[in-house]
This record gives sequence, structure tokens and C-alpha cells, in this order.
Amino acid sequence: MKLKYQTLTKEERLKVKEKFLKSKESLVYKKANRIFTVAIIGIIIALISFLFDLVYNAGTIDYIIDIFLFIFSLTFIIIMRKIKLKEINNYFIKK
Repeated sequence: MKLKYQTLTKEERLKVKEKFLKSKESLVYKKANRIFTVAIIGIIIALISFLFDLVYNAGTIDYIIDIFLFIFSLTFIIIMRKIKLKEINNYFIKK
């Protein structure tokens, strides 16, 4: 199911997003954006840690920890993306 925001053209999306970010209703969006950034950093750390464990023949528990970090970070990226789109869509519907 597409959101009303997703049916707009690219220029209209940019205008709505700019207005939304300037408004006071964008607090949840900004926090979701921070969590999104932390999740990307988590994925990078998980990949580097996995390569490090692979080179130095680490134990099984190290691989499991890397996989959990990767999966949780990926999950948070997906969830935060949905939350950000939902917040912009709610703002667009109200205005």
C-alpha cells in the first residue's frame, strides 16, 4: 500500500519534506534519523568485525555476535525508514 506522500512527484516530495523539517512536528523524524545513522554504523562495525574474525580465526561465538549485530542493525534501518515515511505522510495529510 502506497502512502499519499509516495504518490507525489519528486519536486513535490522535496517541498513537503522541507516544510516538514522546518515545522515543530519533526521531532520524531529527527530522532528516527539519528537511530537510522547509528544502525548504519552498526552494520559497518559488524562487517569489519566479521572480516577481522575471519582473518584471525576467531571462535564461533564471535561470528554469532557479528551476525546478531548485523541483523539488529538491518532491522532498525527498515523500521526507522518506515517511521520516517509515516511521519512525513501524516504531516502531508494534515496540511
